[in-house]
Amino acid sequence: MPLIIYNPKSRNGKPEKKIRTFIRKEMKDVENYKVIDITTEKDLLSLLKSHPKEDPVYLLGGDGTLNHFINQTFELHPLDYPITLVPLGSGNDFYRTLKKDPTKTQSIYEVKTPQEKRYFINGMGMGIDGEIVRHVNASPTKNRFTYFFETIKALVRYQPQTVKVTLDDTPYTFEKTYLVVASNGQYFGSGMRISPDASLSDDALDVIIVHSISRLKILMIFLSIYIGKHLAFKKHVFHTQAAKITIQQSKPGVLQTDGETWPDQTTLTVQKTAKKTAFHIK
Repeated sequence: MPLIIYNPKSRNGKPEKKIRTFIRKEMKDVENYKVIDITTEKDLLSLLKSHPKEDPVYLLGGDGTLNHFINQTFELHPLDYPITLVPLGSGNDFYRTLKKDPTKTQSIYEVKTPQEKRYFINGMGMGIDGEIVRHVNASPTKNRFTYFFETIKALVRYQPQTVKVTLDDTPYTFEKTYLVVASNGQYFGSGMRISPDASLSDDALDVIIVHSISRLKILMIFLSIYIGKHLAFKKHVFHTQAAKITIQQSKPGVLQTDGETWPDQTTLTVQKTAKKTAFHIK
């Protein structure tokens, strides 16, 4: 029996039409199928453990849905069967990379803070990125225009700070830092190509740090992110790869993992786990 997992909060909280279209198209020749709400299902782990590997599993949602799924089912991976990802979110940024780089498996990463541990699959960010996502998530409408306008407003009000970053045991200090991002996928913010060199096939995370820059110039860099040309601003955009990353901000800020936010964070460590998942697209 095919299993359909969806998030009712996807697509600005109105996914019903898209879900009906999907079911009508994909399940037209199927007698029985099961539909699961990921936000209310209490034992998704057991459900997937007992699911016959020859029956398809569909995950309908965006990056936030992916994040919920990975965190709820982490101990179960790697799965014996692939999961078909159907883009139903406001961002769908992991889907964008997977479409360009259709790997059979994808690594799962962890962010560890003094309070908790969280897993992600697309990317994480600290600084202005977390502030932008926090405001986008609070908006009644989420799309690329929402991200654009919230970014413009954040560029005006955000106060950059000193950030200490350790990349594979090599320490760095960045003054007047706006952004620290570690990416597995190429996109964030509903289509911004923040890490154009990132690949789902490698084990390292692409690290982007924007620092030591005026507000006017950072606006220019922001506009270039959509086409992945911001790496040319080498004086202000630090770019490398690392397997393990430690971030320490001078003041608490908002952490985001796959578009899910965690406020009041100061110190955290990011690294790859031993787990892999197996998303694919039709």
